[in-house]
Amino acid sequence: MDNLTHSLIGFTMAKAGLEKKCGKGTVAALVIASSLPDIDFLYAIPQPDQAWMYRRMLTHSLVGMPLLALLAAFVFSKFSPNISYWKRFGLYFLGIVVHVFFDAVNSYGVVFLYPFVMTRYELSWVFVVDLFIWAILLYPFGAWIAKWPESSVEPAARAALVLVGIYVAVCGYGSVQTSRLIDERMEEEGRSPEYRYAFPEVLGGHRFRGIVREGDIYSTYLVNWIDGSILPGDTFVSMLSDPAVERFWETEDGENIAWFFEAPVFRVAADKSMIEVNDLRFKSIVMSYHRNPFEYTYPYPEAKDYAE
Repeated sequence: MDNLTHSLIGFTMAKAGLEKKCGKGTVAALVIASSLPDIDFLYAIPQPDQAWMYRRMLTHSLVGMPLLALLAAFVFSKFSPNISYWKRFGLYFLGIVVHVFFDAVNSYGVVFLYPFVMTRYELSWVFVVDLFIWAILLYPFGAWIAKWPESSVEPAARAALVLVGIYVAVCGYGSVQTSRLIDERMEEEGRSPEYRYAFPEVLGGHRFRGIVREGDIYSTYLVNWIDGSILPGDTFVSMLSDPAVERFWETEDGENIAWFFEAPVFRVAADKSMIEVNDLRFKSIVMSYHRNPFEYTYPYPEAKDYAE
């Protein structure tokens, strides 16, 4: 999720009763912890064009989470001087775990078992920026800003956490229903796609982006799982069977693309100077972009380079 959402979740958890239990400094600890795993953006400084390779790995992993919490409890001790080290560790660990969970419910996923297993695990339930979640979490924050008494802020924060949990669960159900609707549509049309997936769309959990691939052709659909409507979107030709693309898979860049991209669309330049690829996983149907997100250009792989 975006860092505003993470920070609001940390704040809301603190105000839901943990601050009363742990004492002054709980809000600071949980707000910091709720964004701390994203420190992995520093990995991308040496290679900005390959930032996606390094995100949501070590700091979002089963190994990295407790280590990050141990370090943070020490480094940020001045923000919570009245809380014991191990209680601080518990708060930081809680904030980090919740951060990783909310990252796992969108399309980007997390390499949870890094460095032992390099699989990205993701649920694709919620878009990375969700205005409904913002609205829910801004209510207790607004109550605190307005200086409501703590006796009123705490129940508002608890209610917000419950509502966010319900909303995420409903989005998960919507994802399952979207997949079912796409399968039914394919069966009605007598089609058997090699690839089918449902990705969350912008502006709400009531609709998802369905993507299917048949050969080199991707078809997209805007699916409203509540009313059952399926609206066709654009189709994309991915030159997967082009010899240059087949050779590209054998390169290090090709292996990285195969590892991360879910629905890669390839284009080979007419002059055979380069290959372009972008991932439909991040291409919204309802929002336009000046540039395709996660679009990269690579040198054309010469056959002689991969003769072995």
